Formats: sequence, structure tokens, C-alpha cells
Amino acid sequence: MDRLALLSKEKHLENLKSEGVPDGSTEGDPAGEFRDALLDCVYEGIPWQYVRETHTTSFPRGRIEFGKTVRQIAARGIRHRVIATRPVHRQDQQFNRVVQSVIPILPTLVGVTARTLREVHTLSQSLDVAEPFGTSEEAIVAAHDAIQNLAIGSNTAAVRLLKCCIQILTTGHLFAGWVAHVPNGIARFRNIEALWERCVQVLVDVWLQDSAVQADARLHGLRGSEARLFPDGGPLLDPDVIIEAEGRTIGAIDAKYKLLDPMSSGASADLYQLTCYVRSLNAGLGILVHLTERNEYAKVVGTTLEGAPIVIVTISDKLLLQERACALSSLLARWPLVRERLDQSFAHCLAETRRNRVADLFGNVLLRT
Repeated sequence: MDRLALLSKEKHLENLKSEGVPDGSTEGDPAGEFRDALLDCVYEGIPWQYVRETHTTSFPRGRIEFGKTVRQIAARGIRHRVIATRPVHRQDQQFNRVVQSVIPILPTLVGVTARTLREVHTLSQSLDVAEPFGTSEEAIVAAHDAIQNLAIGSNTAAVRLLKCCIQILTTGHLFAGWVAHVPNGIARFRNIEALWERCVQVLVDVWLQDSAVQADARLHGLRGSEARLFPDGGPLLDPDVIIEAEGRTIGAIDAKYKLLDPMSSGASADLYQLTCYVRSLNAGLGILVHLTERNEYAKVVGTTLEGAPIVIVTISDKLLLQERACALSSLLARWPLVRERLDQSFAHCLAETRRNRVADLFGNVLLRT
């Protein structure tokens, strides 16, 4: 799954591109440039800020909180401790989260060496523990915000490091997870659901290529954006993968990292959710991808009022290990009726997309001249 996830294509936010080109001896080596920028940042100082810390102590420093102290005395009896609040020096968490998001990507970069990775690991010990971002978009936005906040000061090394992070995040991919330092190395804890979403994106993209469909599968740009189903509210609209053709969404895919029992109604909520995605995005089809322990299958469970088929596909770990990125193509080849229905939906959506493009051209240009 890790290998498939690294092949996934992500729909980045617009107008967020790398700022600056690597120069010096590390040109063409983003990992080496990151290492040098991190070293300069450690020497110059990690960005920090003051936060207010409240604690219970017998030796107060800072302003004593008499109100909280009295309430604690009344609730627990007379104590000799008091509650005090004082500013505490803390590293900038947003800055650390961006850096910690880039570190897991470094082993996948071209030209990276084991020595560079060891040096980055050593330098990263100076950073406070921080949770990496779940997506590249979030990390890029946070990096740009951090650069704007640091522009007031004189921490040029931190700005340079953030620009290196933006460059790596723009070309690399986050596949989620938590990185923690342990005595004998680094422990990586994967976000399995996010990893499965990226695997499904790769499976769908390879299937589209095998089918000669002029479309592209990408992780949806609304992931984590808090967009709602209705204009005035409702549940979050957060599909996992979308199929795009000529700038229009023609398919919505929901990836579920859980076993599906076809004899039960456990998939009802998932199907309702997928149907809402399809109708809200005005897509031409919807696919629900589940895991299974043994028998893979593909089934058209119904059609929306707009004529979009809703399909359930189950993939086993055995098929995934055998076929890798071609697992979905191999599965649908064994279900020709489902494959034919999907091909018909693609043909209809692509034809409709071309008609809409011509109509827009006629209405927006010819009628206004």
C-alpha cells in the first residue's frame, strides 16, 4: 500500500507554487537543500512564541490566579499550593508541523543519500514533537502562512527552510501518518484510511489508462476543506477520489478501509453518502470501493434519478498483492457487464462534456459579439 500511495496524484490548490529555485552545491538535490536549510535554522534558532501556561505549584512564578486558587481551596480543602500563570517559551507548532510533514517524504526524493537522511534525523531532534499534516495542501498553506508571519522578523534561515518544504511538498506526496522518535530509531504510525484512499486513486487511474478513457483520477480538492453538502449547511462534502475530464467531474469514488459483508445492510450508509456526492457534484457515476477477505466482486446496485450508476467494488488483500496497481482492472475484467455499464457512463459523460463546452463557447462568445 505504501508503494501504491507514493504513485498517487493529488489535486493541489491553485496559485501555491514553489518559491525560489535551489542554488549552490545542492542544486538538483532537494533533500540536500532541505538538510542545509534545517541546519542553518537550528543554528539561527527555531521560530518560537510565548504562550500562557497555567499550573499548580508551591513555588509560583508569574501572576497568581487568586480566583482559581480560592475555588480549588473550597472544593478540595485548604492546600498550600496556589495557581499561577506565566508566559512560557515554546517553539512554533505550525512551523514544526510543516517540517515534520516533509521529513517522511525525503527517502522518496531523487538523489537522496543515507548520510543525508541520518543528518536530517539528528537535526530533527532539536524540534518539539508535532503532528504532521494529513495532506500536502494543508502543509503548503501552513508553510505560506508561516512565511508571512516570519517576514516581520529576521529569521531568514526559517524562511529558507519553509521554501524548501514548499518545493518538496509541491512535487512530493504525503500519505499521512505519525512519526515519533524512539531510542533506537524512528517509529512511523500510518493513517491507514488515508493510505487506502491514495491506493484507490492509483487503482482507478491505472484502470482508466487501461480502458483508454481520456480522464484523470485525483484525490479530491475538497478533502479537509470543511465544504458542506448544502449551500446553507448540512454534512461535510468530502469525497475521496474524483474522475475529471476536460475540467469537469464525471465520477466520484469513496474508499472505505473496512470489510464489507454483502449479505448485510452495512453498506447502506456508505451508499447514501456516495449518492449525495454524485448528485452534488453532478457526476456521471459513483463507485464504492471496499476491502474483502476472500471473494471479490463488482455490482451495479442502482441508478440515480439523473441516470448515474452506483457501483460497489470489493478488493481482497490477495488480489492487491498479486496485481498491485492493476488490481481494479483485473477485477473488472472478470465482471464484463459492470465494465460495459461503466464504459457506457464514461462515453455519455465525455460526450456531454464536449457538448457543454461547445454550448458555453457559443453562448459566451458568439451571442455577445
